[in-house]
Amino acid sequence: MDIEELHGQHKVPELSAEVMTLEDSRDTRAGLVESWKIKDKTGSCILTLWREQAGSVSAGDKIKIENGWCNLYEDQMQVGPGKYGKLEKLKEA
Repeated sequence: MDIEELHGQHKVPELSAEVMTLEDSRDTRAGLVESWKIKDKTGSCILTLWREQAGSVSAGDKIKIENGWCNLYEDQMQVGPGKYGKLEKLKEA
């Protein structure tokens, strides 16, 4: 799946992208939340990481999300591994 194919609220079976910049980091009652801008060859969106997932990526990392989710929030597409998905850092080729 590519970023340009993301829409509304639906599952993301698999998405690979490059982590660009940290857009926001905040403590909430539910724990730390980070928002990263990510991109692939088709576009960009926001990667949202909660609690123990926060702090697991850095700018320049190549990542893969499996069994994730996407949602349109405040006119921005957001994607993440969620509670049941998997976030994996890919090794450089």
